Amino acid sequence: MNDFGDDVDLQYEGRPKEQYGISSHLPNYFKAVIKFIEESSIEEVLYLRKCLAQEILHLSEATSEENQRLISTLKPHIRAMFTKNRRNVVLEKLLLKRAIRLSGCHEIMSREPEILDLLDRSTFGVVTDSADSDGSAPAERIPIPPTGFWRMLNDDELQKQWSRKIPDIPRGSKAQRPPSVEIWWGSWEWSKMYEKILEGVRGGIWKSMKISELQVAPALIFPVVQGSPVKVRPCVDLRRRNAVFYTVEKMRLLNNRATRELQFRLMAKGEEYPLAFHSKKDLMQDLSRERALVNAIKAGQAVEDRNEAFQPLESISGSSTSFFPYASQHDLAGWYYQTPVKSPESNTVWLSVPNSVSKDQLGLDIPNADSVLVDSWLSIEKAVEAGFCIDKAPRKSTQRGVLVKVPVRWVCLSSDGAVFGSIVSVHECVGQSEALMLLTNCALRIPSTIYVDDANLQDRMECIDSAAFLYSFTLLMIGRIEAEEKFKIMKNSSPLSRDELISASLVHLGLSHTLYPQLGEIHYQVPESKSEKLLSLIDGAVLDIKGELMDPESGLESARRKLVLDTILAISGLFRWHEQLSRASSLFASTLNYWMDPLKFSRGIKKRARRKGLIHNLLTMREIVVRRKPSILSFRSTGKTIINLFSDACGEFSSIQKMIKAGKSPTNEDIRKAEIQLGGYMRWQGHRYIWFYRVSSVPDWIMLSSSGIHIGIFELLAYCINIRWAMTMGVSQSDYLFVSHCDNLGDCFSLVRSASSCEVVRSISSSWFLTAEDLEIEYYPVWLSGSRNVVADKASRLRKIEHIRKMFPDAIIRHQGIPALYADLVMSTEKHYELLTGIDPGGANAKRIRAR
Repeated sequence: MNDFGDDVDLQYEGRPKEQYGISSHLPNYFKAVIKFIEESSIEEVLYLRKCLAQEILHLSEATSEENQRLISTLKPHIRAMFTKNRRNVVLEKLLLKRAIRLSGCHEIMSREPEILDLLDRSTFGVVTDSADSDGSAPAERIPIPPTGFWRMLNDDELQKQWSRKIPDIPRGSKAQRPPSVEIWWGSWEWSKMYEKILEGVRGGIWKSMKISELQVAPALIFPVVQGSPVKVRPCVDLRRRNAVFYTVEKMRLLNNRATRELQFRLMAKGEEYPLAFHSKKDLMQDLSRERALVNAIKAGQAVEDRNEAFQPLESISGSSTSFFPYASQHDLAGWYYQTPVKSPESNTVWLSVPNSVSKDQLGLDIPNADSVLVDSWLSIEKAVEAGFCIDKAPRKSTQRGVLVKVPVRWVCLSSDGAVFGSIVSVHECVGQSEALMLLTNCALRIPSTIYVDDANLQDRMECIDSAAFLYSFTLLMIGRIEAEEKFKIMKNSSPLSRDELISASLVHLGLSHTLYPQLGEIHYQVPESKSEKLLSLIDGAVLDIKGELMDPESGLESARRKLVLDTILAISGLFRWHEQLSRASSLFASTLNYWMDPLKFSRGIKKRARRKGLIHNLLTMREIVVRRKPSILSFRSTGKTIINLFSDACGEFSSIQKMIKAGKSPTNEDIRKAEIQLGGYMRWQGHRYIWFYRVSSVPDWIMLSSSGIHIGIFELLAYCINIRWAMTMGVSQSDYLFVSHCDNLGDCFSLVRSASSCEVVRSISSSWFLTAEDLEIEYYPVWLSGSRNVVADKASRLRKIEHIRKMFPDAIIRHQGIPALYADLVMSTEKHYELLTGIDPGGANAKRIRAR
């Protein structure tokens, strides 16, 4: 029978990793392919892929006749598309059925009909407009069929979509009127998009449509600038049509975190999940599990759970089948356009023709082009930029300034494939990406993640070539088109011996992945080009705010720089790439939220104090970008042992809060009377360790901050001190992953979401983020209910120390060094408080910390 101390350990300590809120970003069927690839030898993998390639070739020939019969029954535009791409739908369906069977995943196998129906829709054409069925406006909303891969929405989530108003979409003769809107894009973006559209016309993606035959008003196509190097993507404004449809599933997009998690699991010994990759969603899942566990304990159902919960945490062991993953990157060409629509007549767009293109030239660019001129009112700047002659153009004055009337030529185009901008296209195409990922992982046995049209395959160095070949060969056999120019294999950093496609690094979903095989490490960084562009934008924005002269030598007052909203939006967008790798970055990213609102921007930029604060925020963000360090994944980090830490704090703050409200500054004696105490607890190498600390002084800048002094500040200080204290006890951050428990929910959200309404809590979090990065500390914040945080709760109350000694006679109670840790943390937090708020703490006659 356990003694009382052991019973407390079992009941109140942490849970095994699979019971934390660490939700895998990978579907469950990945377990099967990871297990296969790790347990098979190189020779077995290569032989299997050779056999699979031969079998797929045989099946392609065997299904050819049946596939031709199927294609002959399709609509003419779909038949032409599939014939051109040599689609073999029958083969694709056979492989998908095999993948479902081999997945070993109940969720996938139980939804097989929905997954196969998804493939059928991409064969016979997806419905993108309500007129595809009967040609009339819908009486009610139209559901987007489920894909079989995502969570079904509940009634409340569906009700929110049903409550939205269905907009009126012009039909019949009204649909034949081109829009009389201002062309809001610049000449460069427009010319690039026009070139892109012409490529689609030559490739058969876009076709001219007779304006007199229109039954549904076309949408407006416009350019979206993306990426680095910069590219322009045509996007269609389908907001009115999208409102007709509603979704029945919660769509999931696999981002860069999924690829990093796959790399982690291939390098890790065993099947544990990567604790370091946590987010707000993980925390919410953890909250529900913790509450369920508390309810089970109260109901007396925790006996079995306790024995299971505590034992696995002391060590992690596993097989030695892990390996260093190499990568192969693939891109599907025109993925949206590879999905045919049921009715191209309802899949139409208005395209504004550049003023430099004559009507005769338009006929050469777009065969059988049917165009019409429409008078539009443009700003003088836009009209000149677009190349219009405005000397004799009619003018009028408006609130937006002087506008001129110019003739804009419009042409109507239709597409046989799904277009970028349709909610139906997004769900259907991303669903097909999920189907292709299932096929690749389970039927081809290639570990891979796919984000819409970007595929990233992972395998051993000796096998990655065979994986890339089998994947590309399979796509060729089923008639899915790859962008060959984007194919790349990431192998090693030695001199290139094969061709330029082999590299030591690649950029996947905005992050650079660089291999260091000798060290067993993969480094993740924001590409240098993105960082340089961000720094350039920040430097320019600071000069804009100061109103510097664009050409100092000219001496012209009119040539002064002026900040525009687009610059702030661009800075915010580029800075968010750093959030994937740095929590400090995500905390500072929110400082621009105020300026991203057009109304607040126009008002704030006129105020000197606001401008000064914006400059401060931008320079702080610049400093974070300059000091950035790569995020490193290594064999050592995947094999760390979990250690559970628990912390708490207590204090009586009402009297101090009353004094501050009355305009008085609390003295150190007042602080001592408040009995603010911190404490922590851990069990390590068979021993129990406890620390406690009584706060004797608090700087004025904390007490006088806008959020005031409260318990959350000190519970977060205790959290940070707890990990540093464990390291002073000998717990090495290179060998252990700190699962640190705290019963303050607000602090947990600050540590996970990098956000808090309290400026002091944000400052402590910011200080801790950078400290953890510098010392390479890996930690996972966990919310623990107060009823289960019993040991740390007693450790934070000095009058209960004797009770702890009776509970744990063998406990090691040490608090040496805690005052210094507290002082260092508060000093560091003071600097970050100034960085985040732009307020000098010393300006409030802040007391220097003299911890006793």
